[in-house]
Amino acid sequence: MKDCYKIAICDDDEIMLQNIFEYIKTEFTSMSYEYSIIKYSDVKKMLADIKIYEFDIYFLDIDMPNINGLEASHSIKLNNPESVIIFISGMDEMVYESLKVRPLRFIRKLTLEKEISEAVKAAVNEISSISYKITVEVNKQKIKIDIRNILYIESIRNYIYVNTTNSKRSKYRGSINQREKELNEYGFIRTHVGYLVNQRYIRRVNKNSITLVNDEEIPVSRANLKTVEKKFIEGI
Repeated sequence: MKDCYKIAICDDDEIMLQNIFEYIKTEFTSMSYEYSIIKYSDVKKMLADIKIYEFDIYFLDIDMPNINGLEASHSIKLNNPESVIIFISGMDEMVYESLKVRPLRFIRKLTLEKEISEAVKAAVNEISSISYKITVEVNKQKIKIDIRNILYIESIRNYIYVNTTNSKRSKYRGSINQREKELNEYGFIRTHVGYLVNQRYIRRVNKNSITLVNDEEIPVSRANLKTVEKKFIEGI
């Protein structure tokens, strides 16, 4: 858990900006977390400040003049790739366009009060996961693997295979059930009896499988399909 969460809110509508501020303030206060919030009605001013403040969480309106939220998010990720971005928009059709920059959440302005609570909690969990590593024993040596780099974990007989984004595959003796309990709160989904997948790398959910961002196909059991679909949609 961080000592203090640094938050930026950017919306050119002053009334909406204040509403977002109040809802976020209420959520962080209820969780007893330290936080600081800076409000911006000018996206250029926010982008000028990101190197100074190094915000952890950004709440961005998508439809803004001059530079929209999607364009701003590219600059944010270049300067602070570990930051969390949550889009807020009155245009539902923008959700698909927003997926290109992989925001943590897309909140609709019409249901802002209802959706922002879950989004704040998800942001806190995401930031907590940034520094989380699992420990595995390979060839009698203990190694730590950053969960951000794990595509999926596969169980074959008595062995566990950890597949990472750099195409490495670590093998050790262990239980996938134990890993599922450990990683459930960090966005890992059990798609099949032998597979535990990092939700952030799922591109598409199909009828009998999921497609990862590297085009690899992972099986999904009939029993797990509805849960996988639900969690995938919640993560959009």
